[in-house]
Amino acid sequence: LTPLTTLTFFLSPTVVYHTLSTPARAVNGSSSLEEANEALHAIGLKTELDLEREKYRAQKK
Repeated sequence: LTPLTTLTFFLSPTVVYHTLSTPARAVNGSSSLEEANEALHAIGLKTELDLEREKYRAQKK
């Protein structure tokens, strides 16, 4: 145990959402998984869903 391991950070979820959480803001208001996935694509993110779909398509070939 070191003094560093006892360090606690208290963060406001609202502040984190508004300042750091671009993916959360992008999907806010999405009404489906597909809509949320497209919102993440719009900000340049590839999702785990994309990887799973690619894997599925590769297995079907």
